[in-house]
Amino acid sequence: MMGSIRTIQVVAAGENQHCGVKDYALHLAATMSQESSRVVTITPSAARVTRDRIAQLKDMRKDISRQVLALPQASLVHVQYADFSWNGTRICEDLYELFSRKCRIPLVLTVHEHPWLRAEHETDKARTLADRAFALIAGYRRLPSSISLEILRRHRAIHVHHAWHKALLVSSGVPASIIRVEPNFIPDCKASPDQIAVFKRRFELDGKRIIAAAGFVFERKRYERLLDLLPDLPSDTVLCVLGGANGRPSEQYLATLNDRAKALGVSSRFVVTGYLPEAEMNAGLQAADVFAAPYGEVTSSGSVARCIGSGAPIVAWKCQTFDELEANGAGLVVVDPEDREAIRHLVLKLLDRKESGVASGLRQKNASYAGRWSLSNVAREIQAWYGECV
Repeated sequence: MMGSIRTIQVVAAGENQHCGVKDYALHLAATMSQESSRVVTITPSAARVTRDRIAQLKDMRKDISRQVLALPQASLVHVQYADFSWNGTRICEDLYELFSRKCRIPLVLTVHEHPWLRAEHETDKARTLADRAFALIAGYRRLPSSISLEILRRHRAIHVHHAWHKALLVSSGVPASIIRVEPNFIPDCKASPDQIAVFKRRFELDGKRIIAAAGFVFERKRYERLLDLLPDLPSDTVLCVLGGANGRPSEQYLATLNDRAKALGVSSRFVVTGYLPEAEMNAGLQAADVFAAPYGEVTSSGSVARCIGSGAPIVAWKCQTFDELEANGAGLVVVDPEDREAIRHLVLKLLDRKESGVASGLRQKNASYAGRWSLSNVAREIQAWYGECV
């Protein structure tokens, strides 16, 4: 049965765009058998187009329709979905609504980012006369009570990374029977001692105690929380962000972080690497003494999955996703964002190489969790899921 199921994975991304969701799809596909190893990139013809630019938006929609028709033959299309990659979710702007309506191959979906997971429901229905007008342009003669629900119900099955995702989708009307929970896979993040040494020399980190944060610099990650902590930590402690800006808002946020570091007198202890190829990223991950995830908002995080795979203990600011990871056995300690002194005390303990017991225990938890949810194990489970869907 499995040999006859030919699945393609679809990701929306710009040409040459660095994209975590695309990386996720490529790693997953490369680990599957040949029938399910192809990734197709749907490329919107512009980065972001609002519906007041109706001519350009119509051209984008025509282009997406052409790309749907050009999909290779398959038994199943597995879409790796993040709403911001499909031009948002407003009526008529939402290119995924169009893709999912036009696609004639059965669809399954992995939800990486969705408005509901950010408690945003404003796109569920037409609220203004303009919404109704644009709904007509989008092809709706009669709008459903919830457009998001209508789109999700077009799929044979939906994969989410956390139990709280499933609970929220079910509470919003998605049938529980079509939702599968499978955690984000944990990639191998190996690096040789030489590679780690080269990384440390490049960023002048020799002899430093390194608190690392991974991934693109976005405001929702709240890196200012870590900067504010630095003056109260030993002078050999460095905050190293393994990543860089991605887009104009991200660049503006990074500029505010640099200004803040300067005002706090810790500019020399704030290192932002910029985008790193995978081998260099792994070396940076392996160089870390402690990882920090001070996020104000997170649905699922491939960056934190990489931190788990690298082994070092993780300090994570409280949210549903991190609560669930901690409860499921990851080497992660969830902290109260308001208890600054408790956070400082925990970070000091994890950085203190003389008191390595706590850190060692968290490393063991990460190793166990990474083995359970390895890339090969998750890929095998997802490919078995394809069989159930077909």
